[in-house]
Amino acid sequence: MEKIAILIDSTSTFDQNEIDKKGIHLIYNSVNDDDGNIIDDICSNEQKRQLCELITNEHRPIKTSSINSQLLQEKFLELQKKYDKVVYLTLAPSFSSQYNNAILAKAAIGSKDVIVLHSQSVAAQTEIILEWLLDYVKTHKEFNQELMQKEIAEVAKHITTILTTFHLEGLITSGRIPTSVAKLLKLAKMFPLIQGEETHKKAGLYRKWSESAKNVFEAIDNRFPEPPRAKHIKEIILCHTLCDDARIKELTEKICEYFQVEESIIKVRVTPLLVATACLKDSFGVTIYTTGDLIKKC
Repeated sequence: MEKIAILIDSTSTFDQNEIDKKGIHLIYNSVNDDDGNIIDDICSNEQKRQLCELITNEHRPIKTSSINSQLLQEKFLELQKKYDKVVYLTLAPSFSSQYNNAILAKAAIGSKDVIVLHSQSVAAQTEIILEWLLDYVKTHKEFNQELMQKEIAEVAKHITTILTTFHLEGLITSGRIPTSVAKLLKLAKMFPLIQGEETHKKAGLYRKWSESAKNVFEAIDNRFPEPPRAKHIKEIILCHTLCDDARIKELTEKICEYFQVEESIIKVRVTPLLVATACLKDSFGVTIYTTGDLIKKC
């Protein structure tokens, strides 16, 4: 039986103990501040808090950095010494150049035994696709990059993510929205809902931050032909940027009540730097993974 190495990067959410236990390999992304400092995504919550404060209070530009092709080549070659195949799962190309860098790295080393896939999203959805991938490599003997990507597209029809943020500065510095739009939103006292999938479309606006959870949940409902509730929900991930314990508990309870689910199917994750530097402190997103025939609207 072939030995398969699964490689992810830190644009995904994950449980460190779980990936260590399952032998998943990890490569870290980084961000750069305007002083030229490079900060790996292994950074602590305190470092993330400091970055968020720099962007929010001092309007310091923070740039996310994809892993370049050379580093990916080196990682692929390192893993190929121990494994028959390397499967690398990263975020959607619409979010970053990371996927394209990996395709270039694969071409540069000329290996058919490196498979490069993307999750059609970022963060929590990548974690869910990783779970699917772990099952896939256990049950399949043939690994075709094109066919595997098509199967991911089918799985992704069951997954949706809606994010919201109180602060707009990170969306400006990351180039997600123009300064003029942010000024209009502030004047109108409106908060954005963001569809955290491959197209990362706007999902709407709302006025009261105190009703942020309700607006996120309703936006999720709008992604499906019928509202997803317990019998249709396989998993929920609550992804947050430095929310305190009380806020996490509040959001978890609201998720249970609204979607009529047990707390046991909810995973809580801290956002990767890629998301944290765009959405900033107190932002959060909810990812829903449905079962059966309940799939998203196009």
